[in-house]
Amino acid sequence: MTSIQQSPRVASATGKTVIFTAWLNGFCPEALPDAALAEARDCFGSDAVLNVVSSRVNPPGRTSLISVAAVMSTTSPQVDEHVRRATTFRLTGNAMGNMERTAFVRARELFGPDAELRVVASRVEQASEGPDATHNPFLGEFDIAAFPQPAAGTRRCVLTLVDVITGNGIEEMERRARHEGRQFFGPDAELRVTFRDVCTTPERLGTKDRFFSMFVEVEAVLSGPPQFDEWPCTTFRAGAVSGNSVRQMERRVLHKARQFFGPDAEYRVVFKDGVDGVESTPYYIETTDRFYARSVDVEVILSGSAQVDEPAGERVLTLHDTIRGDSREQLEREALREARRRLGGRLGRGAVLQVRFRDGFFGATSDKQDAAGRYFAAIVDVYASGGAA
Repeated sequence: MTSIQQSPRVASATGKTVIFTAWLNGFCPEALPDAALAEARDCFGSDAVLNVVSSRVNPPGRTSLISVAAVMSTTSPQVDEHVRRATTFRLTGNAMGNMERTAFVRARELFGPDAELRVVASRVEQASEGPDATHNPFLGEFDIAAFPQPAAGTRRCVLTLVDVITGNGIEEMERRARHEGRQFFGPDAELRVTFRDVCTTPERLGTKDRFFSMFVEVEAVLSGPPQFDEWPCTTFRAGAVSGNSVRQMERRVLHKARQFFGPDAEYRVVFKDGVDGVESTPYYIETTDRFYARSVDVEVILSGSAQVDEPAGERVLTLHDTIRGDSREQLEREALREARRRLGGRLGRGAVLQVRFRDGFFGATSDKQDAAGRYFAAIVDVYASGGAA
């Protein structure tokens, strides 16, 4: 069972807060805080504001963990005014990704479904012993803040680098993160790097670099046709995609959308922010591509000839069962066949049925082996006219 608590963040820091964790061995307990602060100062520089926030001191011969809050108030790429308004979500779980996803679910309940949310700081430690410690051995704290929507004609894309950034100081680590970001977004993108946490390098990484970050976010603002923010769009859910750059991933999802809507529509790819953003490819995804997105939407503006008129008559049925097919026409036929089966004797002679797919609830199937069809529609409204009972 996952437990979670939320509380407002009361820190008065004016810069980006990064949690630094020092793995220390061979120090007496009294010297551990000073040793941790010295490590953090070597990483972040003398201008950062440091404060020990938690510790786990083990017996001699075992590694102790000391967490330090570093406020990056003088490094412009790190400045983040939203950290002061973040809400802290505390929960237990058995993996970092699972706990973060649960925290985002709770944050959506608090901020609403349309808010753009971001983790601005996170901390994970071993949970206290208890009846639930066997199944959920970790305690995580995720500071999540709501961000303003991008300006018209632009969209944000956040690339999360996992287990890849090491260095001998925060500036070196930031340069390496920017290099990774430019490989993904291209050389002309304007990038913003955010470290969620930093720690002294564990021996298992096999590197001589002193410091290591498990989660680094590289954000870019991408331009797009402004009419997408002014005209009604249809949302096509493209599912998961992998690739070696943002352009390659966009091409792959656009191919799916064009097969469905045709060549005359206008398209814009939106990589979902937050937990469903772009990330370094997880080890369990079978691909040689460097980057992966769990959820990608394609916003579509249909051409005049492809516009679907408002259905005539009244809505008589909503299908919540998934309808599948290999084309838009086949989806419509399957939905009409299912509607006629369910309505049965309720339809009068000469009744005309029309269907409309709800925006955001249809797209490409993610399972390539699915023999039922390449596309799905999860919610379909059925309208009847000219003889409905």
